[in-house]
Amino acid sequence: MQKGLENAGFTVNEDLTKFYAELEFERINAGPLTGFQPDLHLYEAGIDQYPAELLEGAKAFSDTAVVFIARPGGEASDLVTNMGTLDGDEGRHMLEITSKEEDLLAMAKENFEHVVVLINAANTMELGFADEEGVDAVLWIGDPGKTGFESVGKVLSGEINPSGAVVDTFAYDATSAPSFANFGDFRYSDSEDAFYVEYAEGIYVGYRYYETRYVDNETGECDEAAYREAVQYPFGYGLSYTEFSQEIKSFKTDAEKVSMEVEVTNTGDTAGKDIVQVYYTAPYEEGRVEKSHVVLGAFDKTELLEAGGAQTITLEIPIEEMASHLQIWQDWIMRMKNGMNFWNSCQ
Repeated sequence: MQKGLENAGFTVNEDLTKFYAELEFERINAGPLTGFQPDLHLYEAGIDQYPAELLEGAKAFSDTAVVFIARPGGEASDLVTNMGTLDGDEGRHMLEITSKEEDLLAMAKENFEHVVVLINAANTMELGFADEEGVDAVLWIGDPGKTGFESVGKVLSGEINPSGAVVDTFAYDATSAPSFANFGDFRYSDSEDAFYVEYAEGIYVGYRYYETRYVDNETGECDEAAYREAVQYPFGYGLSYTEFSQEIKSFKTDAEKVSMEVEVTNTGDTAGKDIVQVYYTAPYEEGRVEKSHVVLGAFDKTELLEAGGAQTITLEIPIEEMASHLQIWQDWIMRMKNGMNFWNSCQ
């Protein structure tokens, strides 16, 4: 982490580095840990552990604070829905920030002119604090691994203009998603090491839920206010150090595909890339195949566009990929129940 920032030209406060290196936490026995079952305890310093002289020295060193918020993740175990079970905040789940993180952010906002938050987590957390006064920027860096911080430093310095888009929905309240009810450590009764997840929510996971939940089936109208209250950063959201405009130049359909040409123009003053995303709404009939209100059909990214530069992107969606085939199998199952075999059901 520190090396990547230094390689990007930043000078890091060595006193803070030493403070964090010397912190000692009593590791809690979490049972057998493997790459698939990580230690989910959050070992964090309390605000009372920061010496006053350390804070004063940090204020004299720089007017910018970079706050890291991290979460472990893995497979074969779900995230914790009550951090009180891990000696954390009772009643808070793992995708919320902790009370210690809240205190750290408050200290940073109170003492530094600029506050940048880096989210080091593969999962989508609740980031409501990003809307608060005093937080200047938030960068979701996922799991950077051994070399990813080289790019993080370059993004923070402006050497690289970020051009990614989030691949999930960041909701203000993670519990608002139906899938949250199925989080947990569900074990088979005859095994201590085997787990399962009940996908009772069907297709309504991630953006397919949030983009459908607030739409009236009869009118097709969306309750925009309710949607905005629930969703902070929608699927496909991403910011850049520049601005872009997009204009559909041509649109046509035939028996095989839907195609369009989109002209993307860099209207800002910094070179950057932009992503063109096309969504479609398929016909839906109640009682038949479930459909999310919108589906991502195609996307592509531009080359690096200088200020004022433009590029035309061609996107195609095969008609066959927009079809739903599940109803055929539902009809077949019903006919099988009535004593008909598969071959008869296809005639």
